[in-house]
Amino acid sequence: MPERTDKYPGRTPIRHFGMWGASLLCSAVLCLGGCVVGKEKYEATVAELEAAKVELEKSRMRYEALQQENDKLQADHQKAAFDLDMLSAEIQQIKEGQAGERDLLAAREAELQRDREAMIGKLREARRVSQKLKSRNRALQNSVRRYQKELEEARKAKVKNAAPVPKTV
Repeated sequence: MPERTDKYPGRTPIRHFGMWGASLLCSAVLCLGGCVVGKEKYEATVAELEAAKVELEKSRMRYEALQQENDKLQADHQKAAFDLDMLSAEIQQIKEGQAGERDLLAAREAELQRDREAMIGKLREARRVSQKLKSRNRALQNSVRRYQKELEEARKAKVKNAAPVPKTV
């Protein structure tokens, strides 16, 4: 065992040489032994590696295509959401406009109903006045006929009561 020096303070000599020995052993194994693989196994592994590379490239291409399609779908979704918001706002405006128009129509309808009722009242009054005037007219016509008849009878009676006038020649 080597003697202890202060070259490695805090380490015991066994520990120091154990680490040194392990690293020396690893270096020797790597340098001396090397990695011996058969040519067939190497070629098979290289072929698998190439196939894996091709498959990886295909997967990347599919991923990129899916990513582009996803981006397009997201853009379409955002556009559709924007259009939906615009249509919803337009529908709301139309509903508000319809409500306003309904209120105006209801007010106009009520006004027209009041005017109709007033016209019906005026029409009833006009019919009543017309009926009254017709009955008055009939009464007046009957009176006129009666007076004409009486006047005619009075003339005939006067002519009968009057002496015949001699004719002078």
